[in-house]
Amino acid sequence: MTTTDISASVPFREVTDRNGRVYRLGESDRDIMRRPRWTMVLFPWIGMMGISSSEYA
Repeated sequence: MTTTDISASVPFREVTDRNGRVYRLGESDRDIMRRPRWTMVLFPWIGMMGISSSEYA
């Protein structure tokens, strides 16, 4: 089994609010997911288009 090592480290900062939620600041959408943010809208939309004909029939 092989693993890939991503050597390009992105500097980020973790901030905690008073409710205990942790937020990471300094990262972009491409740093986290390796693709643009709009693809997370497109992929589910395509899935719903594919299933909608049988779902609503």
